[in-house]
Amino acid sequence: MTHKYIVPLVELSGCVPLLAPTCCGTDDLEQYLDMVDGVYLTGAGSNIDPSLYGQENLTPGKSQDRDRDLFDLPLIRAAIARGLPIFGICRGMQEINVALGGDMHQKVYAEPGFDDHREDTDEPVEMQYAQAHGVRLVPDSWLAKLMGSEEIRVNSLHGQGIKTLGKGLEALAY
Repeated sequence: MTHKYIVPLVELSGCVPLLAPTCCGTDDLEQYLDMVDGVYLTGAGSNIDPSLYGQENLTPGKSQDRDRDLFDLPLIRAAIARGLPIFGICRGMQEINVALGGDMHQKVYAEPGFDDHREDTDEPVEMQYAQAHGVRLVPDSWLAKLMGSEEIRVNSLHGQGIKTLGKGLEALAY
């Protein structure tokens, strides 16, 4: 968990974050959920363990955080069962997909027709997180209506990307 994920959320929403220690397992999961109004899943420098979505690891040099995986996937399912809102950024969005049975392109940058959105650590942070490309919002979707546009500009710092959507999920942008 870093400031780049927590500070903007706290400043924009006025919420009080409750950080759950993933290293302690899921024994207290229901108690954590009793204390919150929603779940925020941040990004991270690690990838989800591919065995959790039925694949062999194609990126062994990339770090993984199995403690987080084994905490967040049941957390997502429990939050959904309670009807709690969930907001996933970066890895968090990927976790939601995997928790609901979806899988990933482990090397999305190597897939035909996909761009390479991996982080260039030689660039200054403000360049890495600048709006880098457009995404097309699904016409007439709630997101397109909210944004008042069918295209928005975003940054992307991903080596992985969603391959198959999990059950109950639908894409709102491409």
